[in-house]
Amino acid sequence: KVLHPTFILHILGDGPERDLIPPPSERGGIQYHGSCTHAETLRLMRSAEFFLLPTRYPEGLPTTLLEAGLSGCVPLVSNFPSASEVIESSEQGFICNGLDDFVERLERLLGDKVERERIAENFRKRILSEFDWPKTVDTILEASKQ
Repeated sequence: KVLHPTFILHILGDGPERDLIPPPSERGGIQYHGSCTHAETLRLMRSAEFFLLPTRYPEGLPTTLLEAGLSGCVPLVSNFPSASEVIESSEQGFICNGLDDFVERLERLLGDKVERERIAENFRKRILSEFDWPKTVDTILEASKQ
């Protein structure tokens, strides 16, 4: 399904589910990059408006989510255990429950550039204020004392 005439879904990474990606002749608005270097991943993030993390794996705190926030992306992620620790409200991004939820939120945001920019900026500010390394080290040290 084409969400928007200018929408291109970039898929990064490799693994057993890569066989679910259509062959190049049938991809339409999908670009599959496979495994990427860290530099290439960051370059693609900086050019993106959204960061989708539709994982079924019980993620900890994905560094890629923090990097996407610093790159100015609106995050849409699966409902994994730490998602709500990073995205506190819909003012900072979205925790999605299934594919239909991802699609619905994307369709709505694709039609509202002002809202996309506002959410991306809110998320970026949250990452800068709450997830810097000195603060993270202090939190870990404090927790290890208990």
